[in-house]
This record gives sequence, C-alpha cells and structure tokens, in this order.
Amino acid sequence: MKTGNRMGRGGTLVLAIVLALAMLSGLTLHLAAGSATAQEWANPRPLTADGRSRLAAWSPDGDALLVARWGRVVGDGPPRQALSELWAVDVRDGSANRLSENALRPVYAPDGERLAYLSYVGEGGGQWHIQTLDLATGEEQTVGPADWRQPPAWSDVGEAVQRRPGERHTLPVDGRATGFVTSMAWSPDGERLAYVSFTDSALSVGDALSVDGAPSADGATSTLWLVDAAGAGAPRRLARRSMATFSRPSWSPDGRTLAFSIQPWGAETAAAADVWLVETDDPGSERLLFHSDLEERNPAWSPDGRYLAFERAGDVWLFDLAREPTIPESTPAPDVCLLPSARAPLAQQTPPETIRVIHREANVHRDLPPGQIDEIPFEAYVKRCVP
Repeated sequence: MKTGNRMGRGGTLVLAIVLALAMLSGLTLHLAAGSATAQEWANPRPLTADGRSRLAAWSPDGDALLVARWGRVVGDGPPRQALSELWAVDVRDGSANRLSENALRPVYAPDGERLAYLSYVGEGGGQWHIQTLDLATGEEQTVGPADWRQPPAWSDVGEAVQRRPGERHTLPVDGRATGFVTSMAWSPDGERLAYVSFTDSALSVGDALSVDGAPSADGATSTLWLVDAAGAGAPRRLARRSMATFSRPSWSPDGRTLAFSIQPWGAETAAAADVWLVETDDPGSERLLFHSDLEERNPAWSPDGRYLAFERAGDVWLFDLAREPTIPESTPAPDVCLLPSARAPLAQQTPPETIRVIHREANVHRDLPPGQIDEIPFEAYVKRCVP
C-alpha cells in the first residue's frame, strides 16, 4: 500500500512536471510567434485594400493618414462631378473613420484640431466652397466660395482662407521659372521652394499646352528644381526626365531630401511609375526607393521622417525607411485568380458611342476640377489618345 501510494504520488508529480513543461513550451512558442508577427511586417505594407484610395495628407502627430476616395456622383451632366470622400486611417491598426463625403485637398490647422478643404456645393452646376471641420465635434462650417485651383490655407490668426488668387502654375518667388510649373512644395523652414516644371520644344515661350489639351511628344521634359525663397541665385536642377511626368515633391522633415514619383508617358505605363529620392544639396544623388513591378506614386513623408506613404495600384501603402524592403516582387498570392494574358480579338468587341472620363488631379495639362466627369465621343477620345 505504501509502495503503491509512493508510486501514485511520484506518477502525479511526473505528470504535473510534464504538463507544466508542455504549457511553458506552448507559451514560449506563442510568444515567439506573436513577436515575429509584430516585428516582421512586410515593408512596404498596405494601409488600404479597396483599390480606389488616394493619399491626401499625414496628421500632424503622424498617427493617421487622410485618405480620399471617389464617392457619390452629382449633377445631370455632362459634365458631372464625383464627390471626394475623406477618411482618417490609423497607421497603427488600420482602423478608419469617415470624416466627410465631400472634401478635396484637406489642410490641417496648425493646432491639428481642425481641417479646411474644398467642397462641391450644389447638385448640378454647383460651386466650390471652403469648409472647415472640427475634428472633436464633427461640426462642419462653410467659409465661402473658392477657386478649385487653389487649396485652402490657414491664416496667422487661425482662419481658413483662400490662397493667393492667380495662376496656379506661377511661382510665388522672385525670378522666372523655366517652363510650365506643374507643382511646388515649400521646405519645412520656409526658406526654399521645390517645384516641377514642364517644357516642350514644340511650344512657344509662355505656352504650356498643345491644341487638344495634351503635351506634345516632341521635346517634352519634366524637371525638378530648387530655388531660394528670397530669389537669390538661379534655380538648381535636381532631376530631369524626357517623356515623363513628375509628382509633387515631398520634403523630409529635416529638409535634406525630396521624394517624388516619375511615370513615363505612353499607354499602360502606370506600372512603370516609381518613387525616387534626391538629396537637396547633391543633384547627382537621385536614387530609386525600391524596385517593384507595380505602380508607386505621390509619396509623402511622415512628420517624424521614418515613413514614406505613397499610392500603389489604387491603395495607400507605408514604407519604413529604417528597414530594407522585405516583400518579394511580382509574386502572386496562392489564392489570387490570374486571368489569361491573351486578349480577345478587337473584332469581337463593340466600342461604345461615348466614354466617360474622370479628371485626375495629376493631369495638370487640363484645366478642370479633380473629379469632373466628361462624356466624350469614343472616336474623338481615341484620336486624342492615340497618335
């Protein structure tokens, strides 16, 4: 009996030890798996996954990104207008909150507690107005009419105002720009201005567009320039490409580096758009952010300088500049449905009589509000797009 009792207690002790070790082993594996998940995020990683998102702005604290998405279409048309929804997406967990169904070109107030943006007011034949949004209460207020060509700004006394009226492609510094200015961005300290110009040798001086509203294919060049705000000295060229479009440049918080995207001209060239970096004090330093077979465009630096947000094939992505790229390129997921690459003969397709085209803000060669939808005869559209 005693021997049996001792064996029973010993068996119980052994069993307890085995169970404890098993639990500890399982706990250790669980923690390791959790740590790997937290530390091995793909770089870059997607922040949205709907295929229709556009990058708008970082929040001042860097915790969220403002993301725009085309929403409801208004007006009997043609033309008609697509309203731009505005969402705040948390970069830490991906949670999203819709701020407005009608907000374009948002700008944070200096205190980060309000937003100013452009809104399309009126169902048909409407007008653009400046509106403000209190982020704490959700209250929207209309400031007044606005020119869609100019985003709103915040005055020194905290009021939302229209930017300086005039041509949107005119430099606000002394001196003359070389070519047609397509975008610009002030340095964080306000002492320098980076801008992109477009030149076309087939055009006369001061002319920016060809007859049909599209740039000529002969001698067309995009250039990234840097100029002092005081206008001292000639603009310095940082990057140049022929037959390509540059995005609006984005400054790093320390003012040392500019990020921008380059897309070659031509049909089906979106996948060739890439993000580039260049040091502001070294014009020969431009370098590709990372290699990819997908479309990357419109980069924007986070307030702390660690991340670059950008648009990738219709979604917003984040790249950690402190890490190397980790995702394999051009490798489809196992559950992705791949369509046959062969196209059906054109003879089997009946072209439509008209085609609806939504105007993208990146197309600076047409003086139209972003989101305007035009209905164009199909043959006229083909003649415009195909040389």
